[in-house]
Amino acid sequence: MTTLPQRWLSPLRVVVNKNETRNFRVQPDNLTQTITLTFREDVEAIERLNRNTGQVELLELSDENTFQFVLPAGTGDLFKFANGQPFVATVKNQTQHERE
Repeated sequence: MTTLPQRWLSPLRVVVNKNETRNFRVQPDNLTQTITLTFREDVEAIERLNRNTGQVELLELSDENTFQFVLPAGTGDLFKFANGQPFVATVKNQTQHERE
């Protein structure tokens, strides 16, 4: 189990499964990891950027204030607190700004 420290307050975090192998006999499913993130009591939900679709997923925490997920070998997930802010800042180009 991974308990995130208090300093996990910056907007974005990446959780990575660094398991990998070049041995072709090893099945990739044998290298997956089940990750459990534990949060402070004041955190109600987190968001994840889906690596396949690019969509933001709102993830509710369990009653124990944890979130558990399976991470395939060699992959990572990008998380942030569900605080109403976007994952990254967007800048309007000048033409869009002039139209508004």
